[in-house]
Amino acid sequence: MDPGLGYNLTSGVEFRAGFRMARLGRQYAEFFGIFDGEKMIGVYSPLDMVFSATDYEAFKCKGYKPEDAAAVMTNLAVYVSTLKQ
Repeated sequence: MDPGLGYNLTSGVEFRAGFRMARLGRQYAEFFGIFDGEKMIGVYSPLDMVFSATDYEAFKCKGYKPEDAAAVMTNLAVYVSTLKQ
């Protein structure tokens, strides 16, 4: 993605309190492409983004801090909006 279009999520990403220890040394957003042959048809993240975007805490929430969850979702929206059909 063009760096001028979104947030830098390659380092410094912060996670929910109950999940920080599990992510030590991996302070970046995590995504996997879903492919049909050579064509990417989807994007998957094993980390919670929707609940993480709220200010509420949840026991064992495996997600981002709210600010970073919003940045992740913004980057996904920008990426999807720039795809060519």
